[in-house]
Amino acid sequence: MPQAMFVNKMAESKHRRFDVHIASKDEFQVFYDWLHPVSGRDLAITLGNMDAMLRISNYYQVQSLVDRCVGELRCAPPSAERLILSFNCGLTDLQAM
Repeated sequence: MPQAMFVNKMAESKHRRFDVHIASKDEFQVFYDWLHPVSGRDLAITLGNMDAMLRISNYYQVQSLVDRCVGELRCAPPSAERLILSFNCGLTDLQAM
């Protein structure tokens, strides 16, 4: 997280909170758990959480998680939602599949 929002006179520094508009609370919690330096990388990226994790990790530019999600996405059943997600994430190589 950018520390500037908590140090400067932004609303986040006053309330010690920030809004997440790209994910549900549960989806963001899985993403946040994945960021844990000791146990986070043991969390599985599954068909059930892959779309949300790709969307969130792309938004926050966590490339190692994007790469893991893309690996799962290559094996996932295609859908219109995943095509749009791959487009929004700039994954042009997946759009041709």
